[in-house]
Amino acid sequence: MYRYRAKRKSGYCLILLWSMLLFMTAPPAMGQAVQSLEAIRDAVKAFLIQQNPQTQGRREISVGKLDARLRLVMCDRKLRVFKPPGSRLLGHTTVGVSCESAKPWKLYVPVNIRIYKQVLAARHYLPRGTVIRAEDLEIIDGDISTLGRGYFSEYQNVAGKVVKQALMAGKVINPYHIDNPKIVRRGESVTILASTDGFEIRMKGKAMMDGTSGDLIKVKNLKSRRIVEGRVVASGLVKVLF
Repeated sequence: MYRYRAKRKSGYCLILLWSMLLFMTAPPAMGQAVQSLEAIRDAVKAFLIQQNPQTQGRREISVGKLDARLRLVMCDRKLRVFKPPGSRLLGHTTVGVSCESAKPWKLYVPVNIRIYKQVLAARHYLPRGTVIRAEDLEIIDGDISTLGRGYFSEYQNVAGKVVKQALMAGKVINPYHIDNPKIVRRGESVTILASTDGFEIRMKGKAMMDGTSGDLIKVKNLKSRRIVEGRVVASGLVKVLF
């Protein structure tokens, strides 16, 4: 994680360096009007507001300051603001601004876009293996720009799941934190269900693996002693595949 962040930070610095190099293009001639830096920042903010409608959640948009020494030729056309290829308008990123006049110029402005949504978090410490109840959860405002591994907003998507790793109080829960509960345990007695052409046969078996609903596991037929593969369909019930 540290190495990833270091690389991302390094890439961000390179973008800013490139922006500074672009600042040096198209200097105004003596007596020529200079582009307002505040107008550039206003254009960027207006673009970001348009690209991030309020319906997506509470948002906070910060437009980075531009070097006061920056002198660009006054643009005689409307500034064009655009999203650089491959970037996303969330978190720390950059937005391009260009002037497409007789003396064109282009620069990239650093921005920080936070969008807050109601997400589920652990109300208190949850040890590994805990079966989550609704009262173990709370709704908080989460900055989704920092929740790259996902999040949940509905109680029914989390309640009843099992904690895969210990969660501290206030931790936003993502799909990697939880799993379906095991409804078949290795070594337990199970019923093996085989069906074909409208007929069903049920046999006593033994689970050779743990399994959640829908998992494929190996079971042993206690009569034939054969080990077969089947899908967990209910607690203690495994349907054999043909």
